[in-house]
Amino acid sequence: AIESREGEITEDILLKVFSEFGKIVQVNLPRHNDNSLKGYGFVHYEDTEEGESSAKTAIERVSGAKIGHLVVKCNYGRKHTKRRRHTNQNNVGGGGNSASIR
Repeated sequence: AIESREGEITEDILLKVFSEFGKIVQVNLPRHNDNSLKGYGFVHYEDTEEGESSAKTAIERVSGAKIGHLVVKCNYGRKHTKRRRHTNQNNVGGGGNSASIR
């Protein structure tokens, strides 16, 4: 997950930073009802072995790095089996193809 203060991180910024490591399927920055950022986000890579490798590399290389004024923490997201069944994406728990950013 990426911890962020409102306005300092955008989906486009995350796409630019994380696409260096592989093909991204989706970037998501959850928001409150007032449209302010919740302070974390998700980067989803392809649901393949290559996507899993991309997520692992991104987590290793980006965690602790600065994006703008923020030092980010990256880890694997939790697995959501409902989402996986419907979208064929793997939200990771203990391995997989999503980087959770805080």
